[in-house]
Parts: sequence; structure tokens; C-alpha cells
Amino acid sequence: MLKLNYYLDLNVTGMSGFTGLIPIRNKAPAIPILIVSALEERAIIAEATAYGASGFITKSMPRDDMIQALHAVRAGDAGAGQIK
Repeated sequence: MLKLNYYLDLNVTGMSGFTGLIPIRNKAPAIPILIVSALEERAIIAEATAYGASGFITKSMPRDDMIQALHAVRAGDAGAGQIK
């Protein structure tokens, strides 16, 4: 099994970090992408999923919730970890 790892900074100067999701999705559409961020605004979370993120967790989430979201995204549960 091919294992790909991507690291993406959402605060890239001069562009939205989310646009970096597009080439990742084009190259490997089936891999899960979980965004981990200090940002908690619903608009940011919606933008991440619109660009192809499988899930979004915040750094302020309890550890157990983060772990649960990670496992859910790896299992293919789209939208795991999003703030409700």
C-alpha cells in the first residue's frame, strides 16, 4: 500500500493554504486529509471541506476527541471532527 504524507500550512503568505488541497486531491483523491488548526471559525471549516479536507479538528479540542476524529477520518467518515 502506498503511503503518502502531506503537510500543509494554512497561513501561507500571499495565498490561501486551502488551495494546496487541490493538487493533493488531484494526485491522490482517496487519501484522507485531516486539517489540524488553531482556527475555529465555521467559515474556515467550511472552506477546508469545500477544498477537499476529509475532516477538521481544532487544537483546543480535548485529546480524546482528536484521537476519535483521526480514527474516523482514516476509516472514511467524511466530515469527522468538524465543529457542530
